[in-house]
Amino acid sequence: MPVIDWEKMALGTAIAASLGGVAVFVADPTQPVNARLDLIQSQLKALPKAGPVAVGAALSDVTLLAQQPIFVMSTGANAYKEKAVKLIGISISPGRRAALVSVDGQPAVWMGIGETQDELVLIEVGSNAVRFDTPVGARTISINEPAVGGAG
Repeated sequence: MPVIDWEKMALGTAIAASLGGVAVFVADPTQPVNARLDLIQSQLKALPKAGPVAVGAALSDVTLLAQQPIFVMSTGANAYKEKAVKLIGISISPGRRAALVSVDGQPAVWMGIGETQDELVLIEVGSNAVRFDTPVGARTISINEPAVGGAG
């Protein structure tokens, strides 16, 4: 069985630790990261400073928002009436999904996803149905569904 010389082991460990510490200070592993951070900091300092906010414009925006209702009225004389939407056709191709729809008896138009027609935003096109975002919420219409509208 080999005999371990603990003094040599301790001395070797101390020398290895000293060399490792010197290597970290000589070849700093964080130097590339620090250089990139310095570059980013100098770029941030070069950005133009934000100017003062025009109080008059901000107040006019607030008053405009205050004049608009937050919720859609669903009852009463001024209630929102849902549009009568008829889904006539669907086109699905690799680059585009579209629906041929008639809103409130108007001539049919092709709508792509995200397009708006009479307060209706087309949000999804499936193989036999589409979904619209309306002022009163999402609405799904099938291709065989009759055009029905009414109070929201």
